[in-house]
Amino acid sequence: MDKNAFSKLLLSAVLVTFLAIAVVFPVVTLFLRAFQDGAGNWIGLRNFINYFTSPATATSLRNSIAVSMTVTCFTVSLAFLYAFGLERTRIRGKALLRGMAYAPLFTPSMTHGIALVYLLGRQGIVTRTLGLNISIYGFYGIVLAETVYIFPVIFFMLSLAFHAEDFRTYEMAEIMGVGIVKRFFSITLPHMKYSIITCCFSAFTICFTDFGAPKVVGGNYNVMATDIYKQVIGQQNFPMGSTVGVLLISLTLLSFFAELLLRNKSARIDALATRYIVRKNPWRDGFYMLYNWGMAAAILIFALTVVFASLIRTWPYDFTFSLRSWHFTVMGESVWKVLACSIGLALVSAIAGTVLCFFTAYAVERERRFFWLRKTGYFLSVLPNAIPGMTIGLAYIAFFNARGGFLNFLYGTSGILILANIIHFFASPFLAITAKLKRIDKEYEYISDIMGVSWHETIRRVILPLSIDTILESLSYFFINSLTTVSAAIFLYTAHTRIISVMMVSKSDSGDVEYAVAISVMIMLVNILFKIGFEAVIRFAKGDKRPGLLYNKQAIPEGGKDERTYF
Repeated sequence: MDKNAFSKLLLSAVLVTFLAIAVVFPVVTLFLRAFQDGAGNWIGLRNFINYFTSPATATSLRNSIAVSMTVTCFTVSLAFLYAFGLERTRIRGKALLRGMAYAPLFTPSMTHGIALVYLLGRQGIVTRTLGLNISIYGFYGIVLAETVYIFPVIFFMLSLAFHAEDFRTYEMAEIMGVGIVKRFFSITLPHMKYSIITCCFSAFTICFTDFGAPKVVGGNYNVMATDIYKQVIGQQNFPMGSTVGVLLISLTLLSFFAELLLRNKSARIDALATRYIVRKNPWRDGFYMLYNWGMAAAILIFALTVVFASLIRTWPYDFTFSLRSWHFTVMGESVWKVLACSIGLALVSAIAGTVLCFFTAYAVERERRFFWLRKTGYFLSVLPNAIPGMTIGLAYIAFFNARGGFLNFLYGTSGILILANIIHFFASPFLAITAKLKRIDKEYEYISDIMGVSWHETIRRVILPLSIDTILESLSYFFINSLTTVSAAIFLYTAHTRIISVMMVSKSDSGDVEYAVAISVMIMLVNILFKIGFEAVIRFAKGDKRPGLLYNKQAIPEGGKDERTYF
Protein backbone atom coordinates (compact mmCIF):
# COMPACT_ATOMS: atom_id res chain seq x y z
CA MET A 1 0.00 0.00 0.00
CA ASP A 2 1.46 3.34 -1.07
CA LYS A 3 1.59 6.45 1.10
CA ASN A 4 -1.44 8.03 -0.58
CA ALA A 5 -3.65 4.97 -0.01
CA PHE A 6 -2.44 4.59 3.57
CA SER A 7 -3.32 8.19 4.43
CA LYS A 8 -6.81 7.67 2.97
CA LEU A 9 -7.22 4.50 5.02
CA LEU A 10 -6.09 6.34 8.12
CA LEU A 11 -8.55 9.17 7.47
CA SER A 12 -11.43 6.71 6.98
CA ALA A 13 -10.52 4.80 10.15
CA VAL A 14 -10.31 7.99 12.21
CA LEU A 15 -13.68 9.25 10.96
CA VAL A 16 -15.42 5.92 11.57
CA THR A 17 -13.91 5.76 15.07
CA PHE A 18 -15.10 9.30 15.78
CA LEU A 19 -18.65 8.49 14.65
CA ALA A 20 -18.67 5.27 16.69
CA ILE A 21 -17.63 7.16 19.83
CA ALA A 22 -20.00 10.06 19.20
CA VAL A 23 -23.04 8.04 18.06
CA VAL A 24 -22.94 4.34 18.92
CA PHE A 25 -21.27 4.30 22.35
CA PRO A 26 -23.59 6.93 23.94
CA VAL A 27 -26.74 5.26 22.57
CA VAL A 28 -25.63 1.83 23.80
CA THR A 29 -24.84 3.33 27.21
CA LEU A 30 -28.32 4.90 27.35
CA PHE A 31 -29.86 1.57 26.35
CA LEU A 32 -28.10 -0.18 29.23
CA ARG A 33 -29.20 2.49 31.72
CA ALA A 34 -32.83 1.77 30.82
CA PHE A 35 -32.39 -1.68 32.40
CA GLN A 36 -30.89 -0.33 35.64
CA ASP A 37 -32.24 1.43 38.71
CA GLY A 38 -31.02 4.71 40.17
CA ALA A 39 -28.14 2.96 41.95
CA GLY A 40 -26.95 1.25 38.78
CA ASN A 41 -28.29 -2.23 39.68
CA TRP A 42 -29.59 -4.43 36.88
CA ILE A 43 -33.41 -4.71 37.08
CA GLY A 44 -34.29 -6.07 33.65
CA LEU A 45 -37.56 -4.85 32.13
CA ARG A 46 -38.96 -3.33 35.32
CA ASN A 47 -38.64 0.26 34.06
CA PHE A 48 -40.51 -0.60 30.86
CA ILE A 49 -43.21 -2.44 32.81
CA ASN A 50 -43.63 0.53 35.11
CA TYR A 51 -43.89 2.86 32.13
CA PHE A 52 -46.61 0.89 30.35
CA THR A 53 -48.59 0.07 33.51
CA SER A 54 -48.66 3.66 34.73
CA PRO A 55 -51.82 5.33 33.36
CA ALA A 56 -50.14 8.72 32.94
CA THR A 57 -47.04 7.57 31.03
CA ALA A 58 -48.84 4.94 28.95
CA THR A 59 -51.24 7.65 27.79
CA SER A 60 -48.28 9.73 26.60
CA LEU A 61 -47.38 7.10 23.99
CA ARG A 62 -50.92 7.06 22.60
CA ASN A 63 -51.03 10.85 22.60
CA SER A 64 -47.72 11.10 20.74
CA ILE A 65 -48.90 8.69 18.05
CA ALA A 66 -52.27 10.45 17.68
CA VAL A 67 -50.71 13.91 17.38
CA SER A 68 -47.97 12.75 15.00
CA MET A 69 -50.38 10.97 12.65
CA THR A 70 -52.72 13.97 12.54
CA VAL A 71 -49.88 16.43 11.95
CA THR A 72 -48.45 14.18 9.23
CA CYS A 73 -51.74 14.12 7.31
CA PHE A 74 -52.23 17.89 7.57
CA THR A 75 -48.64 18.90 6.85
CA VAL A 76 -48.04 16.62 3.86
CA SER A 77 -51.36 17.65 2.27
CA LEU A 78 -50.78 21.37 2.78
CA ALA A 79 -47.15 21.22 1.69
CA PHE A 80 -48.01 19.18 -1.42
CA LEU A 81 -50.49 21.80 -2.60
CA TYR A 82 -48.05 24.61 -1.79
CA ALA A 83 -45.19 22.92 -3.66
CA PHE A 84 -47.50 22.19 -6.61
CA GLY A 85 -48.48 25.86 -6.70
CA LEU A 86 -44.84 26.94 -6.92
CA GLU A 87 -43.64 24.25 -9.33
CA ARG A 88 -46.63 23.61 -11.58
CA THR A 89 -48.34 26.98 -12.00
CA ARG A 90 -47.49 30.44 -13.32
CA ILE A 91 -48.39 32.48 -10.27
CA ARG A 92 -46.23 35.51 -9.57
CA GLY A 93 -43.95 36.12 -6.59
CA LYS A 94 -42.63 32.57 -6.37
CA ALA A 95 -39.31 33.55 -4.84
CA LEU A 96 -41.03 35.54 -2.10
CA LEU A 97 -43.51 32.73 -1.47
CA ARG A 98 -40.64 30.25 -1.19
CA GLY A 99 -38.80 32.47 1.27
CA MET A 100 -41.91 32.96 3.42
CA ALA A 101 -42.47 29.20 3.55
CA TYR A 102 -39.04 28.72 5.12
CA ALA A 103 -39.62 31.35 7.85
CA PRO A 104 -40.51 28.83 10.63
CA LEU A 105 -37.05 27.27 10.28
CA PHE A 106 -35.38 30.38 11.71
CA THR A 107 -36.83 30.08 15.22
CA PRO A 108 -37.05 27.35 17.89
CA SER A 109 -40.13 25.14 17.61
CA MET A 110 -41.65 26.48 20.82
CA THR A 111 -41.92 29.91 19.15
CA HIS A 112 -44.91 28.72 17.15
CA GLY A 113 -46.59 27.50 20.33
CA ILE A 114 -46.05 30.90 21.97
CA ALA A 115 -47.37 32.68 18.86
CA LEU A 116 -50.45 30.47 19.03
CA VAL A 117 -51.03 31.50 22.65
CA TYR A 118 -50.77 35.19 21.71
CA LEU A 119 -53.22 34.67 18.85
CA LEU A 120 -55.77 32.18 20.21
CA GLY A 121 -55.04 31.97 23.93
CA ARG A 122 -57.42 33.24 26.60
CA GLN A 123 -55.99 36.76 26.16
CA GLY A 124 -55.09 36.30 22.49
CA ILE A 125 -55.58 38.89 19.77
CA VAL A 126 -58.16 36.83 17.87
CA THR A 127 -60.07 35.51 20.88
CA ARG A 128 -60.35 38.97 22.52
CA THR A 129 -61.28 40.72 19.26
CA LEU A 130 -63.96 38.20 18.25
CA GLY A 131 -65.06 37.35 21.78
CA LEU A 132 -64.31 33.64 21.31
CA ASN A 133 -64.12 31.17 24.17
CA ILE A 134 -61.78 28.45 22.92
CA SER A 135 -58.84 26.57 24.36
CA ILE A 136 -55.76 25.94 22.26
CA TYR A 137 -54.03 23.91 24.98
CA GLY A 138 -53.80 20.20 24.37
CA PHE A 139 -54.22 18.13 21.22
CA TYR A 140 -55.40 20.85 18.83
CA GLY A 141 -52.83 23.40 19.94
CA ILE A 142 -49.97 20.94 19.51
CA VAL A 143 -51.25 19.89 16.07
CA LEU A 144 -51.48 23.49 14.84
CA ALA A 145 -48.08 24.55 16.22
CA GLU A 146 -46.35 21.42 14.90
CA THR A 147 -47.92 21.84 11.46
CA VAL A 148 -46.41 25.32 11.16
CA TYR A 149 -43.05 24.05 12.43
CA ILE A 150 -42.80 21.02 10.12
CA PHE A 151 -44.36 22.58 7.01
CA PRO A 152 -41.14 24.08 5.50
CA VAL A 153 -39.22 20.80 5.80
CA ILE A 154 -41.90 18.80 3.98
CA PHE A 155 -42.43 21.55 1.42
CA PHE A 156 -38.71 21.49 0.60
CA MET A 157 -38.70 17.70 0.13
CA LEU A 158 -41.76 17.78 -2.13
CA SER A 159 -40.36 20.70 -4.11
CA LEU A 160 -37.26 18.62 -4.89
CA ALA A 161 -39.50 15.73 -5.95
CA PHE A 162 -41.37 17.96 -8.41
CA HIS A 163 -38.04 19.15 -9.81
CA ALA A 164 -37.07 15.53 -10.55
CA GLU A 165 -39.99 15.01 -12.94
CA ASP A 166 -39.29 14.66 -16.66
CA PHE A 167 -41.48 16.82 -18.90
CA ARG A 168 -41.09 14.40 -21.82
CA THR A 169 -43.56 12.01 -20.17
CA TYR A 170 -46.19 14.73 -19.90
CA GLU A 171 -45.51 15.85 -23.47
CA MET A 172 -46.15 12.36 -24.82
CA ALA A 173 -49.32 12.04 -22.73
CA GLU A 174 -50.54 15.40 -24.06
CA ILE A 175 -49.88 14.33 -27.64
CA MET A 176 -51.88 11.14 -27.00
CA GLY A 177 -54.82 13.21 -25.76
CA VAL A 178 -54.58 12.32 -22.06
CA GLY A 179 -56.46 14.88 -19.95
CA ILE A 180 -54.96 17.01 -17.16
CA VAL A 181 -56.67 15.09 -14.33
CA LYS A 182 -55.69 11.70 -15.71
CA ARG A 183 -52.09 12.89 -16.20
CA PHE A 184 -51.97 13.89 -12.55
CA PHE A 185 -53.15 10.49 -11.31
CA SER A 186 -51.28 8.38 -13.86
CA ILE A 187 -47.96 10.31 -14.03
CA THR A 188 -47.48 12.79 -11.19
CA LEU A 189 -48.67 10.71 -8.24
CA PRO A 190 -46.93 7.46 -9.31
CA HIS A 191 -43.73 9.40 -9.89
CA MET A 192 -43.92 11.03 -6.46
CA LYS A 193 -45.38 8.20 -4.38
CA TYR A 194 -42.09 7.22 -2.71
CA SER A 195 -41.25 10.85 -2.03
CA ILE A 196 -44.67 11.38 -0.45
CA ILE A 197 -44.27 8.28 1.72
CA THR A 198 -40.81 9.47 2.74
CA CYS A 199 -42.31 12.85 3.67
CA CYS A 200 -44.91 11.07 5.80
CA PHE A 201 -42.21 9.22 7.72
CA SER A 202 -40.17 12.41 8.14
CA ALA A 203 -43.14 14.46 9.35
CA PHE A 204 -44.17 11.74 11.79
CA THR A 205 -40.66 11.45 13.21
CA ILE A 206 -40.12 15.20 13.59
CA CYS A 207 -43.46 15.67 15.33
CA PHE A 208 -43.07 12.57 17.50
CA THR A 209 -39.71 13.73 18.84
CA ASP A 210 -40.31 17.49 19.09
CA PHE A 211 -40.23 19.02 22.55
CA GLY A 212 -40.83 22.76 22.04
CA ALA A 213 -44.46 23.03 20.91
CA PRO A 214 -45.89 20.47 23.41
CA LYS A 215 -43.95 22.23 26.17
CA VAL A 216 -45.83 25.49 25.50
CA VAL A 217 -49.34 24.48 24.39
CA GLY A 218 -49.49 20.87 25.60
CA GLY A 219 -51.15 21.70 28.91
CA ASN A 220 -52.18 18.43 30.58
CA TYR A 221 -51.92 16.58 27.27
CA ASN A 222 -48.67 14.69 27.84
CA VAL A 223 -46.49 13.35 25.04
CA MET A 224 -43.32 11.29 25.19
CA ALA A 225 -40.93 14.17 24.48
CA THR A 226 -42.23 16.16 27.46
CA ASP A 227 -42.22 12.97 29.56
CA ILE A 228 -38.44 12.74 29.18
CA TYR A 229 -38.07 16.35 30.30
CA LYS A 230 -40.30 15.82 33.33
CA GLN A 231 -38.56 12.58 34.35
CA VAL A 232 -35.01 13.91 34.07
CA ILE A 233 -35.33 17.63 34.88
CA GLY A 234 -38.44 17.59 37.06
CA GLN A 235 -38.06 14.34 39.01
CA GLN A 236 -34.35 13.59 38.55
CA ASN A 237 -35.41 10.06 37.55
CA PHE A 238 -32.72 9.28 34.99
CA PRO A 239 -33.49 5.51 34.64
CA MET A 240 -37.10 6.24 33.67
CA GLY A 241 -35.95 9.07 31.41
CA SER A 242 -33.59 6.59 29.73
CA THR A 243 -36.50 4.17 29.33
CA VAL A 244 -38.60 6.79 27.55
CA GLY A 245 -35.57 7.72 25.44
CA VAL A 246 -35.10 4.11 24.35
CA LEU A 247 -38.78 3.82 23.44
CA LEU A 248 -38.52 7.07 21.50
CA ILE A 249 -35.47 5.95 19.54
CA SER A 250 -37.00 2.49 18.90
CA LEU A 251 -39.99 4.03 17.15
CA THR A 252 -37.91 6.53 15.18
CA LEU A 253 -35.57 3.73 14.08
CA LEU A 254 -38.51 1.98 12.41
CA SER A 255 -39.29 5.18 10.51
CA PHE A 256 -35.60 5.65 9.69
CA PHE A 257 -35.12 2.21 8.13
CA ALA A 258 -38.36 2.48 6.18
CA GLU A 259 -37.24 5.86 4.83
CA LEU A 260 -33.81 4.42 4.01
CA LEU A 261 -35.40 1.67 1.91
CA LEU A 262 -37.66 4.14 0.13
CA ARG A 263 -34.81 6.52 -0.66
CA ASN A 264 -33.38 4.03 -3.17
CA LYS A 265 -36.75 3.69 -4.87
CA SER A 266 -37.42 7.41 -5.21
CA ALA A 267 -37.34 8.79 -8.72
CA ARG A 268 -33.94 9.95 -9.92
CA ILE A 269 -33.18 12.71 -12.37
CA ASP A 270 -32.44 11.42 -15.86
CA ALA A 271 -29.46 13.07 -17.52
CA LEU A 272 -31.62 13.58 -20.62
CA ALA A 273 -34.65 14.84 -18.71
CA THR A 274 -36.20 18.14 -19.75
CA ARG A 275 -37.48 20.82 -17.43
CA TYR A 276 -41.21 20.99 -16.84
CA ILE A 277 -42.93 23.59 -19.01
CA VAL A 278 -45.85 25.27 -17.27
CA ARG A 279 -48.81 25.95 -19.59
CA LYS A 280 -51.24 28.82 -19.13
CA ASN A 281 -54.32 27.96 -17.08
CA PRO A 282 -56.11 30.97 -15.52
CA TRP A 283 -58.43 28.91 -13.28
CA ARG A 284 -55.60 26.81 -11.87
CA ASP A 285 -53.30 29.81 -11.42
CA GLY A 286 -56.07 31.80 -9.76
CA PHE A 287 -56.77 29.05 -7.23
CA TYR A 288 -53.10 28.58 -6.35
CA MET A 289 -52.53 32.32 -6.18
CA LEU A 290 -55.14 32.46 -3.40
CA TYR A 291 -53.97 29.27 -1.72
CA ASN A 292 -50.23 29.94 -1.71
CA TRP A 293 -50.51 33.55 -0.64
CA GLY A 294 -53.05 32.53 2.01
CA MET A 295 -50.67 29.90 3.41
CA ALA A 296 -47.75 32.32 3.28
CA ALA A 297 -49.81 34.96 5.09
CA ALA A 298 -50.75 32.47 7.81
CA ILE A 299 -47.09 31.59 8.34
CA LEU A 300 -46.14 35.26 8.34
CA ILE A 301 -48.82 36.04 10.95
CA PHE A 302 -47.10 33.66 13.39
CA ALA A 303 -43.77 35.42 12.87
CA LEU A 304 -45.21 38.94 13.06
CA THR A 305 -47.14 38.08 16.22
CA VAL A 306 -44.00 37.27 18.21
CA VAL A 307 -42.26 40.34 16.80
CA PHE A 308 -45.18 42.55 17.84
CA ALA A 309 -45.38 40.93 21.30
CA SER A 310 -41.69 41.61 21.89
CA LEU A 311 -42.08 45.34 21.15
CA ILE A 312 -44.93 46.27 23.50
CA ARG A 313 -44.93 47.10 27.19
CA THR A 314 -47.38 44.62 28.75
CA TRP A 315 -49.48 42.03 26.99
CA PRO A 316 -52.49 42.31 26.67
CA TYR A 317 -53.09 45.48 28.68
CA ASP A 318 -50.57 48.04 27.41
CA PHE A 319 -49.71 47.97 23.69
CA THR A 320 -47.43 51.00 23.74
CA PHE A 321 -44.04 50.59 22.10
CA SER A 322 -41.30 49.42 24.47
CA LEU A 323 -37.95 47.61 24.31
CA ARG A 324 -38.26 46.48 27.91
CA SER A 325 -38.36 42.82 26.88
CA TRP A 326 -35.04 43.15 25.06
CA HIS A 327 -32.99 44.09 28.10
CA PHE A 328 -32.78 41.58 30.92
CA THR A 329 -30.28 39.32 32.64
CA VAL A 330 -30.02 35.56 32.92
CA MET A 331 -28.61 34.67 36.33
CA GLY A 332 -26.83 38.03 36.43
CA GLU A 333 -25.57 37.80 32.84
CA SER A 334 -26.87 40.04 30.04
CA VAL A 335 -29.02 38.25 27.47
CA TRP A 336 -26.93 39.88 24.72
CA LYS A 337 -23.81 38.21 26.09
CA VAL A 338 -25.61 34.86 26.13
CA LEU A 339 -26.69 35.48 22.53
CA ALA A 340 -23.13 36.34 21.46
CA CYS A 341 -21.79 33.18 23.11
CA SER A 342 -24.52 31.11 21.43
CA ILE A 343 -23.66 32.58 18.03
CA GLY A 344 -20.00 31.68 18.60
CA LEU A 345 -21.01 28.14 19.63
CA ALA A 346 -23.17 27.79 16.52
CA LEU A 347 -20.35 29.03 14.27
CA VAL A 348 -17.86 26.55 15.73
CA SER A 349 -20.45 23.76 15.39
CA ALA A 350 -21.11 24.78 11.78
CA ILE A 351 -17.45 24.93 10.75
CA ALA A 352 -16.41 21.74 12.54
CA GLY A 353 -19.54 19.87 11.41
CA THR A 354 -19.14 20.89 7.78
CA VAL A 355 -15.46 19.85 7.72
CA LEU A 356 -16.28 16.46 9.25
CA CYS A 357 -19.23 15.96 6.88
CA PHE A 358 -17.12 16.78 3.84
CA PHE A 359 -14.25 14.45 4.66
CA THR A 360 -16.61 11.66 5.70
CA ALA A 361 -18.57 12.05 2.45
CA TYR A 362 -15.31 12.08 0.49
CA ALA A 363 -14.02 8.94 2.21
CA VAL A 364 -17.33 7.15 1.62
CA GLU A 365 -18.06 8.28 -1.93
CA ARG A 366 -14.73 8.89 -3.66
CA GLU A 367 -12.62 6.01 -2.38
CA ARG A 368 -12.80 2.76 -4.37
CA ARG A 369 -11.12 0.59 -1.73
CA PHE A 370 -11.91 -0.29 1.92
CA PHE A 371 -15.47 -1.46 1.10
CA TRP A 372 -16.63 -2.39 4.60
CA LEU A 373 -15.03 0.66 6.16
CA ARG A 374 -16.88 2.89 3.69
CA LYS A 375 -20.19 1.10 4.27
CA THR A 376 -19.76 1.41 8.02
CA GLY A 377 -18.95 5.09 7.64
CA TYR A 378 -22.06 5.66 5.53
CA PHE A 379 -24.35 3.89 8.00
CA LEU A 380 -22.94 5.76 11.00
CA SER A 381 -23.27 9.05 9.10
CA VAL A 382 -26.97 8.65 8.33
CA LEU A 383 -27.82 7.00 11.67
CA PRO A 384 -28.23 10.36 13.52
CA ASN A 385 -31.38 10.89 11.44
CA ALA A 386 -32.93 8.15 13.58
CA ILE A 387 -31.85 9.57 16.93
CA PRO A 388 -34.07 12.29 18.42
CA GLY A 389 -32.30 15.33 19.84
CA MET A 390 -33.53 14.69 23.38
CA THR A 391 -32.22 11.14 23.20
CA ILE A 392 -28.81 12.46 22.11
CA GLY A 393 -28.77 14.73 25.14
CA LEU A 394 -29.67 11.88 27.50
CA ALA A 395 -27.20 9.52 25.84
CA TYR A 396 -24.40 12.06 26.21
CA ILE A 397 -25.17 12.46 29.92
CA ALA A 398 -25.02 8.67 30.36
CA PHE A 399 -21.81 8.22 28.37
CA PHE A 400 -19.72 11.31 28.99
CA ASN A 401 -20.62 11.53 32.68
CA ALA A 402 -20.05 7.84 33.41
CA ARG A 403 -17.72 6.91 36.24
CA GLY A 404 -14.25 6.19 35.00
CA GLY A 405 -15.08 7.31 31.46
CA PHE A 406 -12.15 8.36 29.30
CA LEU A 407 -14.04 11.39 27.91
CA ASN A 408 -15.39 12.77 31.19
CA PHE A 409 -13.47 16.00 30.65
CA LEU A 410 -16.00 17.02 27.95
CA TYR A 411 -18.99 16.92 30.28
CA GLY A 412 -20.16 20.35 31.40
CA THR A 413 -18.11 22.17 28.74
CA SER A 414 -18.96 23.89 25.48
CA GLY A 415 -17.27 20.98 23.72
CA ILE A 416 -20.09 18.56 24.51
CA LEU A 417 -22.67 21.06 23.20
CA ILE A 418 -20.70 21.46 19.98
CA LEU A 419 -20.39 17.69 19.62
CA ALA A 420 -24.13 17.23 20.25
CA ASN A 421 -24.94 19.83 17.57
CA ILE A 422 -22.63 18.19 15.06
CA ILE A 423 -24.06 14.71 15.57
CA HIS A 424 -27.68 15.87 15.81
CA PHE A 425 -27.55 17.58 12.39
CA PHE A 426 -24.85 15.46 10.75
CA ALA A 427 -26.93 13.28 8.41
CA SER A 428 -28.55 15.90 6.13
CA PRO A 429 -25.33 17.81 5.23
CA PHE A 430 -23.54 14.50 4.79
CA LEU A 431 -26.18 13.28 2.33
CA ALA A 432 -26.17 16.63 0.48
CA ILE A 433 -22.38 16.63 0.07
CA THR A 434 -22.42 12.94 -0.91
CA ALA A 435 -24.99 13.68 -3.61
CA LYS A 436 -22.81 16.53 -4.89
CA LEU A 437 -19.71 14.32 -4.99
CA LYS A 438 -21.63 11.71 -6.97
CA ARG A 439 -22.05 14.26 -9.75
CA ILE A 440 -18.31 15.00 -9.94
CA ASP A 441 -16.41 12.72 -12.32
CA LYS A 442 -14.31 10.17 -10.44
CA GLU A 443 -11.72 10.29 -13.21
CA TYR A 444 -10.17 13.25 -11.39
CA GLU A 445 -8.85 10.90 -8.68
CA TYR A 446 -7.81 8.31 -11.25
CA ILE A 447 -5.76 10.86 -13.20
CA SER A 448 -4.31 12.28 -9.98
CA ASP A 449 -3.11 8.79 -8.96
CA ILE A 450 -1.43 8.31 -12.34
CA MET A 451 0.29 11.69 -12.10
CA GLY A 452 1.33 11.14 -8.49
CA VAL A 453 -0.77 14.00 -7.11
CA SER A 454 -1.87 13.47 -3.51
CA TRP A 455 -5.57 13.11 -2.74
CA HIS A 456 -5.65 16.13 -0.48
CA GLU A 457 -4.13 18.26 -3.26
CA THR A 458 -6.89 16.99 -5.59
CA ILE A 459 -9.45 18.00 -3.01
CA ARG A 460 -7.99 21.49 -2.69
CA ARG A 461 -7.63 22.17 -6.41
CA VAL A 462 -10.61 20.29 -7.89
CA ILE A 463 -13.19 18.86 -5.50
CA LEU A 464 -13.58 21.89 -3.23
CA PRO A 465 -14.11 24.43 -6.03
CA LEU A 466 -16.66 22.15 -7.72
CA SER A 467 -18.65 21.51 -4.54
CA ILE A 468 -18.25 24.84 -2.74
CA ASP A 469 -21.94 25.79 -3.04
CA THR A 470 -23.11 22.59 -1.31
CA ILE A 471 -20.42 22.94 1.36
CA LEU A 472 -21.53 26.49 2.12
CA GLU A 473 -25.18 25.42 2.24
CA SER A 474 -24.22 22.69 4.71
CA LEU A 475 -22.43 25.25 6.88
CA SER A 476 -25.56 27.42 6.82
CA TYR A 477 -27.71 24.42 7.77
CA PHE A 478 -25.48 23.62 10.75
CA PHE A 479 -25.44 27.22 11.98
CA ILE A 480 -29.17 27.88 11.82
CA ASN A 481 -30.11 24.59 13.45
CA SER A 482 -27.42 24.87 16.12
CA LEU A 483 -28.75 28.30 17.10
CA THR A 484 -32.40 27.21 17.25
CA THR A 485 -32.10 23.73 18.77
CA VAL A 486 -33.35 23.02 22.26
CA SER A 487 -33.82 19.26 22.48
CA ALA A 488 -30.27 17.97 23.05
CA ALA A 489 -28.94 21.11 24.72
CA ILE A 490 -31.67 21.17 27.38
CA PHE A 491 -29.85 18.35 29.20
CA LEU A 492 -26.26 19.41 28.52
CA TYR A 493 -26.00 23.12 29.32
CA THR A 494 -24.62 24.37 32.63
CA ALA A 495 -24.36 27.72 34.41
CA HIS A 496 -21.08 28.24 32.54
CA THR A 497 -22.37 27.15 29.13
CA ARG A 498 -25.73 28.85 28.77
CA ILE A 499 -27.20 28.99 25.28
CA ILE A 500 -29.90 31.33 24.10
CA SER A 501 -32.46 28.74 22.94
CA VAL A 502 -32.45 26.99 26.32
CA MET A 503 -32.81 30.34 28.07
CA MET A 504 -36.00 30.75 26.06
CA VAL A 505 -37.38 27.57 27.67
CA SER A 506 -36.23 28.76 31.09
CA LYS A 507 -37.99 32.13 30.75
CA SER A 508 -41.15 30.47 29.48
CA ASP A 509 -41.15 28.05 32.43
CA SER A 510 -40.76 30.91 34.92
CA GLY A 511 -43.71 32.79 33.41
CA ASP A 512 -41.61 35.53 31.77
CA VAL A 513 -43.12 34.86 28.36
CA GLU A 514 -42.34 38.37 27.10
CA TYR A 515 -38.63 37.64 27.56
CA ALA A 516 -39.00 34.27 25.82
CA VAL A 517 -40.65 36.04 22.89
CA ALA A 518 -37.84 38.60 22.70
CA ILE A 519 -35.27 35.77 22.65
CA SER A 520 -37.20 34.12 19.81
CA VAL A 521 -37.11 37.34 17.78
CA MET A 522 -33.38 37.75 18.48
CA ILE A 523 -32.70 34.25 17.16
CA MET A 524 -34.93 34.85 14.13
CA LEU A 525 -33.19 38.12 13.22
CA VAL A 526 -29.71 36.60 13.59
CA ASN A 527 -30.65 33.65 11.37
CA ILE A 528 -32.30 35.83 8.72
CA LEU A 529 -29.32 38.18 8.55
CA PHE A 530 -26.96 35.20 8.46
CA LYS A 531 -28.95 33.56 5.67
CA ILE A 532 -29.09 36.74 3.58
CA GLY A 533 -25.35 37.27 3.95
CA PHE A 534 -24.62 33.65 3.25
CA GLU A 535 -26.78 33.58 0.13
CA ALA A 536 -24.74 36.51 -1.16
CA VAL A 537 -21.53 34.60 -0.42
CA ILE A 538 -22.84 31.52 -2.22
CA ARG A 539 -23.84 33.59 -5.27
CA PHE A 540 -20.39 35.13 -5.31
CA ALA A 541 -18.73 31.70 -4.98
CA LYS A 542 -20.80 30.45 -7.93
CA GLY A 543 -19.93 33.52 -9.99
CA ASP A 544 -23.57 34.71 -10.05
CA LYS A 545 -23.48 38.49 -10.55
CA ARG A 546 -27.22 38.99 -10.98
CA PRO A 547 -28.75 41.61 -8.68
CA GLY A 548 -31.12 40.69 -5.90
CA LEU A 549 -30.93 37.90 -3.37
CA LEU A 550 -34.32 36.37 -4.07
CA TYR A 551 -33.75 35.48 -7.69
CA ASN A 552 -36.27 33.09 -9.19
CA LYS A 553 -35.82 31.42 -12.53
CA GLN A 554 -39.28 30.13 -13.33
CA ALA A 555 -40.10 27.25 -15.61
CA ILE A 556 -39.83 28.18 -19.27
CA PRO A 557 -43.34 28.98 -20.51
CA GLU A 558 -44.93 27.92 -23.75
CA GLY A 559 -43.34 30.68 -25.80
CA GLY A 560 -39.86 29.62 -24.76
CA LYS A 561 -39.04 32.92 -23.05
CA ASP A 562 -36.83 32.65 -19.95
CA GLU A 563 -38.74 34.57 -17.30
CA ARG A 564 -36.85 36.02 -14.34
CA THR A 565 -38.33 37.74 -11.33
CA TYR A 566 -36.29 39.99 -9.08
CA PHE A 567 -37.29 41.10 -5.61
